[in-house]
Amino acid sequence: MATEVTCPIQGNDVPITWDANLTQSDVIKVIETFAPFGHWVRNMQDKSTQAELRVVSVHMQSVDKFGPRIGFVKFSAKVADVHNPTRIVPGIVFARGGAVAVLMILSARKPNGQIKEYTVVTEQARIAAGKANFVEIPAGMLDGDGNFAGAMAREVEEELGLKINVKELEPLTDHFQDTCSAEGMYPSVGGCDEFIKIYLYRKEVDQKDMDDLEGKQGGKEEEGEKLTARVIPLDELWRKAPDAKALSALCLYREQYLNTNTTTSSSTTSELDGLRQIAGLEAKLVSLEKQINDTKTVNTYTNVQNTKRPIMREEKISLREMYERALKKERNGEIEIAIPYYRIILDLFSEKENKYENDLNEQEIKIMKKKCEKEKERTVEQNKTEIQRSIKENKQEMEDIREERMSFLLL
Repeated sequence: MATEVTCPIQGNDVPITWDANLTQSDVIKVIETFAPFGHWVRNMQDKSTQAELRVVSVHMQSVDKFGPRIGFVKFSAKVADVHNPTRIVPGIVFARGGAVAVLMILSARKPNGQIKEYTVVTEQARIAAGKANFVEIPAGMLDGDGNFAGAMAREVEEELGLKINVKELEPLTDHFQDTCSAEGMYPSVGGCDEFIKIYLYRKEVDQKDMDDLEGKQGGKEEEGEKLTARVIPLDELWRKAPDAKALSALCLYREQYLNTNTTTSSSTTSELDGLRQIAGLEAKLVSLEKQINDTKTVNTYTNVQNTKRPIMREEKISLREMYERALKKERNGEIEIAIPYYRIILDLFSEKENKYENDLNEQEIKIMKKKCEKEKERTVEQNKTEIQRSIKENKQEMEDIREERMSFLLL
């Protein structure tokens, strides 16, 4: 029985051996049909890689199958430094191939007209992390047909029961292909070949739609999947999901859609317009000028030393000043600062409006009390007058009786 086969890599027939738990047919099937191994071979044959590294041999250690389909392969590759052949580069590889993930941003309008952004995450058991309810964004493995967006749409339908049009998915990782020839984000490149192509999905929904998503059960039961959907505020994602996909997606979204060096997308412009319109700031600032001019200590945003990223600082500022600053930042193209300013204004404005309404209610109550007191005083005065009149009448009647009596006695 053969203990070695060869595979053409970098123009050479590279010997491939395997552990005793594997067969020659297993190894040949990996070489000929397992897409992640073929992808690894193509990457090793890239001109820039060949100029630095040379594959000497490969040893297959294990093959895990999902039914008849190969799922994971672990192998070690002996790879030498082209410039120093005695130096062997560490090459243990857990091959599982590419995957897809999506950052779902759902915008819902509150009763006060304010728009709040939420995202959908899943909770499921992740044995590798030792967690029964690991929080992550929706994701799934590629099926080998190369249709990344289609694979993502299928995963969303399987996990959440939502049907997404492929055209609604916006790629967040395509720029890697232009800058470093990577097809996606590599979460654990020290020992795993997995790359993840990340998409963005944005949609304005009703509160009912989000309520229907919360707690929804999904996953492929035949593959042991069981997951629960959760809807959380977008600004809490970085705190609640210790997930490389989620954190990378959030970073890419902020960099590509909220960065001053990128062209403002139509959706971002729409968000800005919405924030301005919903607040109705111009009119309200005039009508409630007295209530909104008091200063308040809040976290505001600024750019320091011409850096791209805004930082937060505590500052005493009135809503009017903040609004004017937000408008100025927007005109200057500093969108990543203008949007948080508008949101701060909406929150503070709502708070002040509530206070104003409470003050009005208190004033109405005071007026009613005064009215009641006056009514009471009027009633008391009327009663007093009536009593005095009655006493006077009684006195007069008694006088009349007394006079009649005296007249009678004199007779």
